[in-house]
Amino acid sequence: MSMTNGAPILIPPPFIPHRFYRALEEGNYRRKELTDFNPLTKTAVMNYEEYNVKENAADEKRKRESKTVKIPQYVQDLVSGYYYLRTLDFNKLTPGQVITIPGILEEKLYELKIRYLGKDVAKTKFGKMNAHRLVPIMPENSLFAGESSVRFWVSDDKNRVPIRVEADMFIGKVVVEIKDYKNIRHNFNFQ
Repeated sequence: MSMTNGAPILIPPPFIPHRFYRALEEGNYRRKELTDFNPLTKTAVMNYEEYNVKENAADEKRKRESKTVKIPQYVQDLVSGYYYLRTLDFNKLTPGQVITIPGILEEKLYELKIRYLGKDVAKTKFGKMNAHRLVPIMPENSLFAGESSVRFWVSDDKNRVPIRVEADMFIGKVVVEIKDYKNIRHNFNFQ
């Protein structure tokens, strides 16, 4: 499966997304989505295009749809939700506290809930780093194994970048680590 999420165009704090793009490729299935957010009218206009590469790749056979959805004031898309999360002062959170971010995916509204587990030390190929540990509260699904199946560590510095992600999936465990970095605003403090 391949998925491309375009970088959202964000309106500065409180980081309201303006546009979101996503392209899915799974086997012969293709889906392209373009969502434009209007914070003044609290609506999102979603344009879709779906097709099967083998069966109906011809332009006239592609399924196209446009929908307008009412959205809450600070709704986030898949990518902007992370940028929004980076604006939080983790030092003001207490372990166990749940952060709720209103989100939208396709035309479905949801609340992304993330449990803050406190400060931790994350191991990377560059050394150990102080980090904040977070766990998205996962709804029941067939991809991830349980409510706390995804864990991620965000650097405990001014950068607030993800440095490690672990996910327990039906196929096994997936680990994502920071492999390289450049052009960061503030130096990392690896131990």
